Amino acid sequence: MTAKREDAREISHCVLCGRPIAGNEFVETIDSMNYSFDTKTCIITFKKLHSVYGSEFMTDFVNQGFR
Repeated sequence: MTAKREDAREISHCVLCGRPIAGNEFVETIDSMNYSFDTKTCIITFKKLHSVYGSEFMTDFVNQGFR
């Protein structure tokens, strides 16, 4: 998920928690898809959810979010 700043630069958001990624962006490839995270904790949680619910559910999660 990305948004535009006033100066036209993109702001990335964590796919799990939705927080803007202000510092280091962690990009993880899962099932040939790149996902951006703000913390390693979000990566671990996302991977656990992915292993339980599967790819189809996670695609819906990323597209719609639970925010």
